[in-house]
Amino acid sequence: ALIVPEELLVECENLRNAILDGETVQCETQRRHRNGTLIPVDMIGFPIRVGQSINGIIYIYQDISERKSFEEQITHQAFHDALTGLPNRSLFGERLQRALERSRRRPELYYAVLMIDLNKFKAINDSLGHPAGDQLLIEVAKRLSVCVRSVDTVARLGGDEFAIILEEFTARKELLKAARRMHSILCEPFSLYGNDITPGASIGIVPKIADYTSAEEILRDADIAMYRAKQQGKGIVLFDTRMHQELVEAISLEAELREVLAHD
Repeated sequence: ALIVPEELLVECENLRNAILDGETVQCETQRRHRNGTLIPVDMIGFPIRVGQSINGIIYIYQDISERKSFEEQITHQAFHDALTGLPNRSLFGERLQRALERSRRRPELYYAVLMIDLNKFKAINDSLGHPAGDQLLIEVAKRLSVCVRSVDTVARLGGDEFAIILEEFTARKELLKAARRMHSILCEPFSLYGNDITPGASIGIVPKIADYTSAEEILRDADIAMYRAKQQGKGIVLFDTRMHQELVEAISLEAELREVLAHD
């Protein structure tokens, strides 16, 4: 026996009225099994006609649980990293765009982005092998996930690069406290195949995202700050606009030098 869930009673009544008006209705919905579980179903409802009048309704249900499960699996794979289970670059970009829009509506709150890169990942991969490197990434994902709230997002963008959206905090000191906690926990030893490894991490931060126009710009600047942290061995660096200008000037200077050398 299938029972209409209470939250779908209005939908069910609307469909029933449409069928009694002479329509044939097909839709995906849910019904509750007598054991209490919700079942996704494909439902067809059509009127029973006797002469010119409608005397009843016939409903046909098809259980689509297996198909729905497969669709959910495919969707999850498309938007999550297969190794760590974290959101991937695509899902992170979508969430960052939404956070950017919210930050514009609520300028009194801080929204920040952190870019995190492990300092010795290649050396660990080369010395202990890729299985150890994969296990390290899984453990890093777990440690970062316990450092954030449910409203925040931790993602693996690729390789040993992770990114975090911190949402709706009220003071910059909260951001710095969270970043220091993440840096500290990533600098604690990891046990990998009988070896205690301390990879360390570099963190670049865009401390306020409301002034940006796109998620790509935010990620670019967080990346710049992260590489500055790695170059200077500082652990944590907050982005400022001078960093981007210096990078543009360095690229321009390199292009000019190459042109000069090409012309002897």
